[in-house]
Amino acid sequence: MLLQDLEKGEKLVLQANWGGLEYDLDSAVEEIESGGVYVKAYEYGGHVVDFGTGAFKGIVINVYVNNHHGRRYFWPDVSLKVTKRGNETYYLIQTSTYKETAREDERRSKDRILIEQSCNLSIYGEDGYYTGVVHDVSQVGISFYCDSEIEIDGRLVVVEFSDSVGDHDFTLQLKVRKVRIDDTAEKKLYGCRIVDAGRDTMIYLYFKKLYKLKELKEQAKEEELKEK
Repeated sequence: MLLQDLEKGEKLVLQANWGGLEYDLDSAVEEIESGGVYVKAYEYGGHVVDFGTGAFKGIVINVYVNNHHGRRYFWPDVSLKVTKRGNETYYLIQTSTYKETAREDERRSKDRILIEQSCNLSIYGEDGYYTGVVHDVSQVGISFYCDSEIEIDGRLVVVEFSDSVGDHDFTLQLKVRKVRIDDTAEKKLYGCRIVDAGRDTMIYLYFKKLYKLKELKEQAKEEELKEK
């Protein structure tokens, strides 16, 4: 199967990999041409997010299609370019000749990342809110401390917090349900499964990992220079 064999409107996933990190963004085929497929470019703060190699050298973009006629397909290391079609901005996705045929593959599970950001918590459908701290978060789960004990068994909880990554400021809202409680520390840690999160959350988590790894690499270089 070739990338151009996808159907207009079909859902796909762009998986961005850099330095051992990976993150997924849901998208869909907007147009199909002999040279590749077009999907809408992601914008944040009025600016297009460029996942091309110009932003971070060595970045790799893979494409997944989860249910094309009941099967899962995967194209590794595609070319992604920001391009204009009329007044709209798109990502043009293309494959090289030796990687144009899809294969079937499975994605790895995603690790949580430590963030320690203050947050507001509310029980969906009720007035009032609680305050706390988000301890860590991933694509599928989140854990937080609350300044006061709350009873959320089986209830939908809205978690809101803000953070800055690079030049981007994020204000995120996630709907979650409790999975477990860890009460071994001074404050209870509520572990939850994310049931609803906006696309901004995916970008935020990917950038958070990306910039963290970039910082670690820069620190390692500085340490090497000090030792010389």
